[in-house]
Amino acid sequence: MKMEKEYSTNTLIQFADGKFGLRAYHPNYAVVSYTDEVPKGDPALEVHSPGDTHYINTEVKFQISLRADYITEWFGFSQMWTGAYTQTSYWQIFIESSPFRETNYKPELFVTVPFYHKMDTIGLKALSFGFKHVSNGQPDANGTRVRPDGPIEGSRSRSWNRLYARAYFQWDSFFAKATLWHRIKEDFATDDNPDILDYYGHGSFELGYIYKKLLASLTLRPSFSSGRVTGELDISYPVPISDNVFFFLQGFSGYGQSLIDYDRRVRQIGFGLSISR
Repeated sequence: MKMEKEYSTNTLIQFADGKFGLRAYHPNYAVVSYTDEVPKGDPALEVHSPGDTHYINTEVKFQISLRADYITEWFGFSQMWTGAYTQTSYWQIFIESSPFRETNYKPELFVTVPFYHKMDTIGLKALSFGFKHVSNGQPDANGTRVRPDGPIEGSRSRSWNRLYARAYFQWDSFFAKATLWHRIKEDFATDDNPDILDYYGHGSFELGYIYKKLLASLTLRPSFSSGRVTGELDISYPVPISDNVFFFLQGFSGYGQSLIDYDRRVRQIGFGLSISR
């Protein structure tokens, strides 16, 4: 029993300190992923005639996510300033030429104010305030919109910017992150996805649990305007030969897994390895 408690405590400390392998931000992983429908991307590969190369349900999804921190002591209390970059790619490795179907680029800047033990009565550990940009790096195109507030027909470009506030909580082996964001308004004529909040949501709530060396995390993203809710479950556990490489299981159901699919309901399951969590 004592050994199990030590494993849980060590895992909790590593997670809180961001010391899983690399100086990671979000998990760094690669999984073989299966979706319930053929995913979107290059229109030429979405539909096909018999014998043509086309997208399939199975692909490799991988993510690289790193952060750099700088600590200051302004106004009589500590702040941690962070620059982070996350890149999530969807690679159709099992078809001819193995094209990348979609890559999403997510740089962000934020400041975190820790509360130490001052708010332990409710488990609040820190607050963060930040800015995040998300885009898929695709060219835009002129045309009509597929919906009055939807993307422009024929354009693969997707992007948006947001400001957010996040609260971090911890109760023994449970931790939580509650985030609300505000989309920075763009000119409608050039907006790639005016209705993205109706699908992606207005915030997120992540609940995590640590048991010995296992880490499980469930993230929910509700849209207050449309009532849609998206969920993602990540489970990781060290491989037998290393405590710094992990089996990684991911399940997803909802909207916004990738920008090109933001307005399409996707159900996905993936299994692979991660080098941080």
